[in-house]
Amino acid sequence: MKKILAVIGALIVVLVAALLIIPSLIDWNGYKAQISKAVRDATGRELVLNGDLSMSLIPSPSLSASQVMLSNLPGAQDAQMVSIEEARVSVALMPLLTGNVQVTEVSLIDPVIAIETFEDGSNNLVFNPGEVARSGPDAGTITMPETGTQAPATRQDGASETESSTGSDFASTIKIDRLEIENATIIYRAPGSEERIEGLTIGVSADSLNGPLDGEGYVFYRGIPLTFGFDVGQISQTEPFPVSLKVGVDKVDGGVTVAGRVDLASNNPGFDGQIKGNFDDLREAALRIAGDGADIPDIAAKPLDLGGHIAANAKSITLNDLSIRFGETRGSGAIAIDQEPSMR
Repeated sequence: MKKILAVIGALIVVLVAALLIIPSLIDWNGYKAQISKAVRDATGRELVLNGDLSMSLIPSPSLSASQVMLSNLPGAQDAQMVSIEEARVSVALMPLLTGNVQVTEVSLIDPVIAIETFEDGSNNLVFNPGEVARSGPDAGTITMPETGTQAPATRQDGASETESSTGSDFASTIKIDRLEIENATIIYRAPGSEERIEGLTIGVSADSLNGPLDGEGYVFYRGIPLTFGFDVGQISQTEPFPVSLKVGVDKVDGGVTVAGRVDLASNNPGFDGQIKGNFDDLREAALRIAGDGADIPDIAAKPLDLGGHIAANAKSITLNDLSIRFGETRGSGAIAIDQEPSMR
């Protein structure tokens, strides 16, 4: 019996040692060309891996890469659409054996994403290895090349039944324990304008790629230090699903919360819900936003509360049943913002 236990113990030691040693003996950098080709075939863009690739199997399968870059469209201001200083992905081993993917960690360090809209209305969010659609419903999608096979049946909304169900089923098998993004920069450019979001640090947990998911983070927008947290329900293309977002100013008591439901099934997708906001000291919040040297009158050192119904889509935002209380002063009204903002 002791000999059997000793043999089993020795086998376990050898197996663990193999799992630790074998990945380090493989030159994972030799796979860079294959990875780049796969990305190019799928997206039409060049993936450059300037840093080292490494992989380990203990305690869980994980892959890391450094100095990763994805090329931009010709004519864009930035040569690279995406650059990441370091990326790490870890998955749980046992769920893989049942056909599920449980991502235990995704970590992106110092990513920079450049989004650009061009003069003709097209943008660089279209990934097509063949002819890039310049505008229309394909914008922002990854289009695979034609295979010559018969096209699957389509629904009335134009989506493929097979594509929709397959994509949804696959997304539902992927669980993300934690996504961490550290010090991200997002740049949006349009003719004559540029917006930058800097210092974005965010943590997200998701039951699947279709949700539910929740997260929290920190970001600088136009120099303003903002904190945020969000919750998203099961994402659906056929019925409304719940979402909520709370945004605050760093080191300031209070914030603004928007909660309601997103409807992607209608011809005019949009959001419908409630908005609530409160700041214990409006002057303190204003100083944090404008800077300590800003000339904010002492009369602003009062609490602010607001609430109302909000509806939004791609064309307009409306605030109805709006109530505002600033100190002892109260007000109500409605706001409509569309092609020509108006106030009533």
